Amino acid sequence: MDFYLGVDSGGTKTRTVVVDADGGLRASSTMGATDIFNTGVDEAKRILEASISEVLETADIRRDDLTFSCFGMSTYGDIPARMPTIEEIVKSCISRDYTIINDVRAALEGAHPLRPGVVLLVGTGAMIMGKDSDDNCFRIDGWGENVGDLGSGYYIGRRGLQEAFKAYDGRNPQGGALLEAARENMCESGDLREIIQRCKGNNSRSYIASFCRQVSELADKGDKVSFAIIEGAADEVFLSLETISGRIEDPRINVSYAGGVFQSGAFSSLLNRKVNGSDRYRWSDPVTDPAFGAVIMAIKKGRRTGYIKIVERLLQKNRRMTK
Repeated sequence: MDFYLGVDSGGTKTRTVVVDADGGLRASSTMGATDIFNTGVDEAKRILEASISEVLETADIRRDDLTFSCFGMSTYGDIPARMPTIEEIVKSCISRDYTIINDVRAALEGAHPLRPGVVLLVGTGAMIMGKDSDDNCFRIDGWGENVGDLGSGYYIGRRGLQEAFKAYDGRNPQGGALLEAARENMCESGDLREIIQRCKGNNSRSYIASFCRQVSELADKGDKVSFAIIEGAADEVFLSLETISGRIEDPRINVSYAGGVFQSGAFSSLLNRKVNGSDRYRWSDPVTDPAFGAVIMAIKKGRRTGYIKIVERLLQKNRRMTK
C-alpha cells in the first residue's frame, strides 16, 4: 500500500502526519518549532527527525515505505540564501521522493483542497496566500517580525508589551491591565527588567508572541487598550486580504484561516465582520489543517494521475482534523 507523509513546520510547532492510499490517518505527532531562525539548525533537525520517527514507529512503517512526502517549512522560499540549509535539514531526515514548500502553502491547500481560495495565516507570523482556478499562487506579507508579519501574534504581543512598559513609565495609565498581565505571565521575578533580557537572542520571537494570549484575553474582557491592539491587527490582516483579492480574477473568493491568533474572540469577530461585509468574499472554516494540506500536496506530487479520488477519501475521513 502507498503511504504519504505531510509536515507542517510553523513558528510555534511542528505537526507531522502519515496517511495511507485509502485516506486513513495512520499516525500523527506534534512537537516544537523547527524554524531555523529561532530554534537554530541543530535543534530544528533534531525535532524534525524525532517527529518523523515517531509517526513512522506508530504507523509501523519504514521510511522506504513512504510513496511521497511533503514538507511545509517555515520561511522556505522567503530567503533564498537560507533555502539550502532547510533543504539539508529535510534531506537528513528523508533521502528520496519528497518536496519542500512554504508552510503557508500547506495551510492554503488544507483550507481549500482542490479549489481556489485564500487563507489568512495568522499565528506567530502572518502571511496571506491565495490561489486561483488555474492553481496560480499569490502571497502578501510574511516578511518577518522586524519589518512585516502585520497583525500576527508577534505583532500583538509586541504591541501589548509596549503598552505595558508605557504604563510602567506612567506614559499611559490606561495600560495597567497589560502591565499586570506582563508581570504575572512574562517574568518569573515580577521585575519587568527580566523581560528586556528575554526579548533578545534565540527564541525571543516566540517569547514576545506568547504575550498575544494575554492581550487577547484582556480584549475579550473589554480592556480598551488591548481591544485597540487587536482591532489594529485585524485591520492589517484585512488590508492584506483586500490587496491579494486584486490579483485573483475569480468573481467570488473563498476565504479561510489558520493560526493561533484566531483563538481570540475579539480578533475573529472583527475580521469576520469585515470579510462578511464584502460581497467579494465567502467566509468558511478550513476544510482540514495544514499538515493534511501538506499530505494532499504529497499525494498530488506522488500520484499525478488518480490523486483526486485519494484526496476525496482523505477529506471524507479527516475533515477539520485541526490542532
